[in-house]
Amino acid sequence: MASKKLIIIDTDCGVDDALAIMLATYCHKHNMIDIMAITCQFGNTYIDNVIKNVGYTLNATNTEGIKIYRGCEGPIVGKCFFDDYYGQDGLGGSTKDMPPIDVHIESEHAVNALVRLAREHPKQITLIALGPLTNIALAYMLDNNFFDNLKDIVFMGGTINFGGNIGPLREFNIAGDVEACHIVLSKAKCPIIGVPLECCDSNRLTWVRYTIR
Repeated sequence: MASKKLIIIDTDCGVDDALAIMLATYCHKHNMIDIMAITCQFGNTYIDNVIKNVGYTLNATNTEGIKIYRGCEGPIVGKCFFDDYYGQDGLGGSTKDMPPIDVHIESEHAVNALVRLAREHPKQITLIALGPLTNIALAYMLDNNFFDNLKDIVFMGGTINFGGNIGPLREFNIAGDVEACHIVLSKAKCPIIGVPLECCDSNRLTWVRYTIR
């Protein structure tokens, strides 16, 4: 039997990321992958909301035991921007109807956790980036061997037909921290797979599709 793939999810958990995490937890619970950690950062909403949204998502899927790490609150340069596309809470305003949630956060910063886990499991971890690439770029700045220690990176971002989602040419995740994107794409030597906006738009996950499995 093949060993499970080791996964770290780096997220700015809004509605889209919550759906991705739901799918990943299904694979995790069916022994297809091992989600070693979920590292959080700014993006679709403020970092505190992101952490709560990850907690709500894991609760909704009855998933326990996945460690959550708090990461960056803003980009490497400049200020972060929030357009409330997914509501002020990042989940379309749905959390106002949910009971308060107390999410356990590991004491280690997300960037340090990324570096440590990659060192402990060299060439074994697939890092899935669902938001801006700030945590990942800073992990490289902290340890220049970080990318060498990863198996590969899969990131959601960019556009190939120049049809941005926050302007004619700008895609949200890349625009959220362009310096971080430059660092990752110019310095990473491990394989990188980019999943552009067009791919996400043409493969929408409806509730009906999610429940048929």
